[in-house]
Amino acid sequence: MLIRPQHTSRASGQKRNCSARAFEAQLSLLEALLSGGYPVSPQQRLELAVLLHQRGRYEDAEHLFKQLRPLWRTGEFFVQVPDRLRWLLDVNADNRLQVTARVTAGGEGRGFANIQEMRNLSVPFRAPEFGLKQIRPSTQIRGYVSFAHNGPFLRPLTALAR
Repeated sequence: MLIRPQHTSRASGQKRNCSARAFEAQLSLLEALLSGGYPVSPQQRLELAVLLHQRGRYEDAEHLFKQLRPLWRTGEFFVQVPDRLRWLLDVNADNRLQVTARVTAGGEGRGFANIQEMRNLSVPFRAPEFGLKQIRPSTQIRGYVSFAHNGPFLRPLTALAR
């Protein structure tokens, strides 16, 4: 099954719709579809999970991502996080939100850190992106949170907003 993402492309010249009010309206629409028993595509469920994060409903978002991850492993779906949802935003400034994270599991390669602004949600990161081979547990780092099909990911402050 091929799912085509429905979102506004920057290439089309249309303005991204990433204000707090727009996120709330999008979230309300998707939740209404779900509660009304309408079929919701994997792409829409992915966008719902990210919108839940954008609106501070981190536990609900993580619950939905946990349901989606096995779907990606067992099915053939083409899903993509739209550009307007790619980064955790400071909805008051419509800009990427700088976060503070405390490393809980380090080592070479992928580690995990609790994001203070996300109620200490554990999020993966790659130490080399922060300019280090490894980052020890309890180290505090600053960064941005990006979203992909598997959920949130901690990125360094040097990460480009593409």
